[in-house]
Amino acid sequence: MAGETGPTKAELADRIDDIEDLLEEALDPELTREELVSKVKEIQTVASGEAEEDETDLESDEDSDIDDDGCDVEDD
Repeated sequence: MAGETGPTKAELADRIDDIEDLLEEALDPELTREELVSKVKEIQTVASGEAEEDETDLESDEDSDIDDDGCDVEDD
């Protein structure tokens, strides 16, 4: 069968909604320069789809027996 395909229309619509929300937040005149740069980076991450990939990575990390520090998790 075919390999992994691109995002669905629903996923793209959600991504666009997220970008719209972030753009509205970024237009706040009270943001500092650093906050604005952070918002722009966040918008770029969402627009590129990297945010969804990060969520998938986190979900697979949660299933592993290694904690966030890289140590084996011991069951008590």
